[in-house]
Amino acid sequence: MKMYIYLMVLGCFLLKSCVRDVDFDQLDDIEINTIHNFSLIHFDMEPSNFLDDFENEVLMSSDTIALPIFGGNYTVNYLNQAELKYKFSNSFDRNGSLEIEFLDAYNGSLFTLQKIYIDANISNFEVTQEFDDFELQRVFDTERMVVNLKLSNGSNPLDQNQTYLFSSQMALLLYYKVKAGDD
Repeated sequence: MKMYIYLMVLGCFLLKSCVRDVDFDQLDDIEINTIHNFSLIHFDMEPSNFLDDFENEVLMSSDTIALPIFGGNYTVNYLNQAELKYKFSNSFDRNGSLEIEFLDAYNGSLFTLQKIYIDANISNFEVTQEFDDFELQRVFDTERMVVNLKLSNGSNPLDQNQTYLFSSQMALLLYYKVKAGDD
């Protein structure tokens, strides 16, 4: 019988020592960081994409894309960082450049990212553009983005039968930070 009492006292002592000095206030310091990766654009451009109906060179190609992903309270309240990741391959014997402009609902320009220069005859060229604080604040008003691709002039004219290829892949990464005290 004494053995059972001794074991019960020892068990209570161990139980008390295991739960003493636990700091539950640490729960207020919890921070959840998530990354959302959106594949935005993938295109392949051949020489025929830079020629008009009469086979005259048109070295600028432009496209406008709807971007409804920046709306909503979650994004407005918790978006901490955003960046675009690109991967280019350019088998043309000409350099190229890519420029992206962000537009509001009325097609007004919010901001333009720095132009990216892509060398001729390059493959798997990767670039990352991080949004600065000004751009990150303006991104919430974004409804569309305009992508402008331009090839430089060349010494030889483009021919639609050439096997050149300009390939681009673009992904948008959104970084969110939520703290325990956030509503």
